[in-house]
Amino acid sequence: MLGEAVKARQAATHAFTEAKSLRCTMDFQQYVNSRQYNGNLIFDHQEQKLDIIVNPSKTNQGKEIKDLKSLSGGERSFSTVAFLLSLWSIVESPILFLDEFDVFMDQINRTYAMDLIVSAAKESLNGQYVFLTPQEMG
Repeated sequence: MLGEAVKARQAATHAFTEAKSLRCTMDFQQYVNSRQYNGNLIFDHQEQKLDIIVNPSKTNQGKEIKDLKSLSGGERSFSTVAFLLSLWSIVESPILFLDEFDVFMDQINRTYAMDLIVSAAKESLNGQYVFLTPQEMG
């Protein structure tokens, strides 16, 4: 009976992990799509690895940019904000901090990121949000 209970618990853990991964991926895609980017998260639970794929250009839809270092500072920062917001959607925490997320952003990406963060915070309303930034909030 103990063996059956362990197998049932492992199956439930696997299903929970897959559901959280799917939710995180869907939210990430939605967030990057709000900026007209294409993106995906590829979870490999066996290898404990995550690949973040972002393509900021509509013209290169067939070519996926896997290395985030090849993106501009603003594109990389926006993608990071989208990733953090997608993680926040699957983590239950009463206080969420975001520190200097906009340091390397140009004004256009910063505006999109701020709108995205504020709308995500208003949608969930399940905690307190603290944003630290050296720039003016406006």
